[in-house]
Amino acid sequence: MRIRLADMVIVAADADMRDFPHAECPFITPVFDGLAGLSVAAGYNRAIQERFRGVSGCTHLYEPARALGPAVVQAAISAGARSREAGGPSAAEAGAVSDGLRSVAGVGPRPW
Repeated sequence: MRIRLADMVIVAADADMRDFPHAECPFITPVFDGLAGLSVAAGYNRAIQERFRGVSGCTHLYEPARALGPAVVQAAISAGARSREAGGPSAAEAGAVSDGLRSVAGVGPRPW
């Protein structure tokens, strides 16, 4: 996957399965092509679940794809914090996103 960090949108996604345990495994590859344009921020997990369920699903590719969204968001938040420490713009000024648990200015209030 290639992700445009400015707006956290997937610009390209590709699945290449050279070896697989079941004959239907390659059916997931067109689903990956359809991820382009999807935001890895809000609503990402739900969108991935909808696209990868049923016969078009593949656990071996679903799990890494599912984990990617939160990982990218957390990396962007960390990069913003490092930039702030180095005297650069704050995450809010740079337009960073929040994963819902953390404030763009640092650790935020928890919903629990």
